[in-house]
Amino acid sequence: MARRFRVKGRFYAFLLALLLIGGVVIGIVVSGRNASVVRAGVMTARMEGMAVIIRDEQCVGVDKYDRVSFYVDEGAAVTDAQDIALVCKWGYSDDMMQALLTVEGQIYAAQTALLAGVENADLASIELQIQNKRLAVRQAELGEGGDLLTLQRELAELLNQRAAFLTQTVQPTSALTELYNTQAERLAQLDTYREKVTAAGTGRVSFYFDGYEQTLNTDKLDTINASLISGVVSGSSDLLSGAPSNLVYRLVNPNLWYLAFVTPRSQALRLAAGERYTITFSDCALQFAGTAMNASASEGDVLNLIEITEDMGELYRTRKLNATVAAELSGYLIPLKYVGVKDGSAFVTVDAGDSERTIEISVVAVDGDTALVRALSADGSLAAGMRCVKP
Repeated sequence: MARRFRVKGRFYAFLLALLLIGGVVIGIVVSGRNASVVRAGVMTARMEGMAVIIRDEQCVGVDKYDRVSFYVDEGAAVTDAQDIALVCKWGYSDDMMQALLTVEGQIYAAQTALLAGVENADLASIELQIQNKRLAVRQAELGEGGDLLTLQRELAELLNQRAAFLTQTVQPTSALTELYNTQAERLAQLDTYREKVTAAGTGRVSFYFDGYEQTLNTDKLDTINASLISGVVSGSSDLLSGAPSNLVYRLVNPNLWYLAFVTPRSQALRLAAGERYTITFSDCALQFAGTAMNASASEGDVLNLIEITEDMGELYRTRKLNATVAAELSGYLIPLKYVGVKDGSAFVTVDAGDSERTIEISVVAVDGDTALVRALSADGSLAAGMRCVKP
């Protein structure tokens, strides 16, 4: 008769232990695939570095000139056709101006002689203003207050006002008429060498040039790349040829400009196109907000651009400075080590069950070992709950 065996409790304990061990082994095998679950999340994006300013501006010049006198100050806001400067072309000499000043002095002496003994309240008022303005000019020349250029311009206006008043008031004699004719000849001679330069539109005027005005302009955005910006930052760009000698001023649109900075091609972190970023600078206390544009990768590095439509203030004559851009963004959270980079483009590999699928992404923020990413395609190809694997 066959012998029967009883299954004891220790057998079940042994079987349970085997199952537990098997589960651990399976877990190890699964974890060996380096899988991680994609999660939706929010993160503060932050990028810092040396940035380059690209301005919306035009440079205005004339034929080669010898000297220039300005009607407005550096950084002044101007309107279309406003007088900016008076330039004296090659061939001009101080003797020409001195000859005119001599005749004008003779005219003034003749006019006041004809008015001798006649009291004129209007003329007395103008003379007092001229006297006070000359005193203010001398004080400004000594550094005792006042803007010298503005005071000189105001003095010239008063002198012109007095000359016009006397010409209209004094009955000309033959001698005075001859002086008027001589004055007209001297002015005609000077006008062949002088040219008044006016504003080509509305904006902010500057007489400072750094040689990049033609290259780093908004109308050249399509040709600006990471290599050029890197060269500007390092000062090694071969496109810096200096400003042409015939340039007189720059007319800047202060309400449209771009901030450009470069990141390594091997770095996955980029700006999120279309998102608004807050921009601060370590070199000044100004703060702006701008919209990120599509980053462009070249053979070397990646060009990041932000468009800003706020008045640039004192930055109208600044080319490069240390900037920090930041924004609160949403997307999907994955370990940074699961992000792959190939030919300057970032991607993530997801487990599709019996196969793996590669999804192109943009890394818009990084916090330690975690990346905030977005799929480049708008078809929802990346979603929370997916399992991504190491590339």
